[in-house]
Amino acid sequence: MRAFGGPRCATVFAYLAMNNGRAVLYGELATAVWSKDRPTTWAAALRSVISKVRQLLTESDVLAGSTLTSRSGALLLSLAPSVQVDLDLARRHLEVSEDSAALDRAHRASRLLGLLAAPALEGLHSPWADEVRGVFDRIRLRALEVDAVAAAELGRHDHALRRSQELLEADPFCEEAYRVAMRSHAALGNRARALGVAQQCRTVLANELGVEMSAETQAVFSELLVDPVPVSLAPVDVVPDGPEAGELAGSDAAAVAVPRRLDANGPGTVVVGVERELRMIENAITAASAGRARLVVVAGDAGAGKTTLVAEAVRRAAVTGADVLVGRCSMNALIPFEPFIDAFVRESDPHTDGSPSTGQGESAGQTILSMLTTGWGGSEKWSAEGPEADHRSMLVAAVEHWLTGPDRGPVTVFVVDDLQWASPATLSVLRYLLHSAAHRRLCVVVTVRGTGRSHSSTDALRSALPPSEVTSVGVSALAVEDVAEWVRRVGSDLDPLWLHGWTSGLPILVEAVLDARRRDPDGPSPSSLDDAVLWLLHRLTSTARDIVTACAIAGSNTAREVVRHAVDCTDLQFVAALDELMDAGLVGAVDNALTMRHALIVDVVDGTVSGTTRAAVHSALAVALIAVGATSTVDQLARVADHLERGLDADRAASADFLRRAGDRSYSVAAYEDAAEFYRRALAASIPRGHTRTRCELLIGRGRAQRRALDREYRATLFEAVDMAHGLGDLDLLVDALTSDVIDGIALFQLYEPDSTRLSHLYAGLDALDRAGRGRTAAVAELLTQPPRR
Repeated sequence: MRAFGGPRCATVFAYLAMNNGRAVLYGELATAVWSKDRPTTWAAALRSVISKVRQLLTESDVLAGSTLTSRSGALLLSLAPSVQVDLDLARRHLEVSEDSAALDRAHRASRLLGLLAAPALEGLHSPWADEVRGVFDRIRLRALEVDAVAAAELGRHDHALRRSQELLEADPFCEEAYRVAMRSHAALGNRARALGVAQQCRTVLANELGVEMSAETQAVFSELLVDPVPVSLAPVDVVPDGPEAGELAGSDAAAVAVPRRLDANGPGTVVVGVERELRMIENAITAASAGRARLVVVAGDAGAGKTTLVAEAVRRAAVTGADVLVGRCSMNALIPFEPFIDAFVRESDPHTDGSPSTGQGESAGQTILSMLTTGWGGSEKWSAEGPEADHRSMLVAAVEHWLTGPDRGPVTVFVVDDLQWASPATLSVLRYLLHSAAHRRLCVVVTVRGTGRSHSSTDALRSALPPSEVTSVGVSALAVEDVAEWVRRVGSDLDPLWLHGWTSGLPILVEAVLDARRRDPDGPSPSSLDDAVLWLLHRLTSTARDIVTACAIAGSNTAREVVRHAVDCTDLQFVAALDELMDAGLVGAVDNALTMRHALIVDVVDGTVSGTTRAAVHSALAVALIAVGATSTVDQLARVADHLERGLDADRAASADFLRRAGDRSYSVAAYEDAAEFYRRALAASIPRGHTRTRCELLIGRGRAQRRALDREYRATLFEAVDMAHGLGDLDLLVDALTSDVIDGIALFQLYEPDSTRLSHLYAGLDALDRAGRGRTAAVAELLTQPPRR
């Protein structure tokens, strides 16, 4: 600026240079200098600035030969031929034909990007300067596009990806950048990422502009999905039918079923290469029928076939007269006792999955369901035991009787799918159940991701039984001969060796490839589950995409009416979209529930959703649950609270209330560990911060739950509550906080430790009550029973 004689001189020179060779009126130039608040003496001030520009032209060697003339109230700057204006230079660099060689285009674009690296008109602040900078930005975007396309043509795919990413960060609607990224990812061997870019393109264009991808982008997307030509290989010997097939497959063979949908096995399902694993589960069930409880842990990576293996094992057990109950744990959600509730509801309603009824009478069954979901609040026995009764033991005894009562068959098989997502209280009750039912005819079969040997969820269960009564079943990828048998049984013409190599033997991907070929024999085959799901999503209607997104964000199972309420469409559109999703194999429907076919599909769908959209869907699901009245049982409250907590900012304030209600309900059903967590989250969501009655009540609730869960941190929580009650001057809260720390019976030996802080709080509270004239109440008498140890 100093070289130009100050900011006004720089502004005048820059404006005249941008208009090189054109006469600029004095008034126009004054507007460029003073966009607002132009002084009344602007003409004199402008003449002073112009004289400085003339002086600059005279003294500058760089500008030698340039002239500034006045004519008829206008100024004309004529720059010397040796002087280049950056904007003109940039435009000339872009004047390159698309038919030019890629190397020439890349060279020009690279030089242009170097020229544009420095800020344009730095230090000048006016509307016209902003417009010029906008022109420079558009030129830069065009240069990025030219460079990205040229780099891709030259095979510099890493560079092309970097340029396309820069371009998309500045212009998320540039389809050329998406096309370059798709082609470059594919060229680098990552077709899944190429498909992800395509889905991102479609989502952005649909959500922000309300348009579909152009025909050119659609063509690139379709090209990427074309299979490489499989190499012709020698025929593979087919594994024979019968039990020996499993032995030929080897000990690491995985369980595989071939249903049209990615859910439980049904009629016509083919299972290959798993006789050894099936016998292991069968032996455990047989041992349990002799009166010794068994635990079977089926572990493996996601998509390896754990659920399918267990489904076939329990199908065979049911044929021999075993009672089979199945419960699931929802992904990324804290739902107290979810697999027990799920199993009970499935069994109580024979239409849910074809299971037999409980045979224990409707009254007894409803009592157990109430214990699991609302706290058995209407039962005289429960309430007569008092608030300090061991409700956890009562709950386990009732569940044990439900599972192993005299009306049961020779053995009960209780399956818990996806144990890794079970809540802490669920794991605690399941462990307690295994321990108390050690001499009952019960076999608990759980599936878990990973090896299962070092998983925290399975470690807790293993400790409940002797090692000899725990069976570990590992599920891994398919062998080539297993794939060959699968191909033979479904009548496919695919080469088994090629299919095994293409899918790495992952069962869920083998099924996806076979299903893709069934749908379109001449079409592409997915190289990953992401490929398969993204391709299906790409072909869905907007209503179907909205439904599958709602189902994925809601979790494994969702009531149909809840999804219908959350998705904006007509009833006819909803029914048609559901048919579309079921035909695609993404969503299943059992009576009034919608189910995502596999947790991996949930992962892929969720990955295509933006943060804002995800929050909006969470809010819509919460509103839908409230609208249909799903706000009474512990599992319903937990789901509403979870959705509100993850919803839009405007709805998150309401999550504190539902989190508190979920905590209260969890405490009433003896899910103490989960109650403590709900209260913690309610505290985090509670507004305003600081000392309030609501926050103090939440601290007291959390402390009580921690104490019942035998968590030694409960005392620190209650100390905080006592301090807050003192600060608020609320004697009722103070009494609640102090009496929540009263310990008696066996808990005195389990939890009690001499604590001077506790005694200090106790005595201070007693003194406050005495001064308030409440020294002879029952609460004071209860506090006085506490041992005065120091």
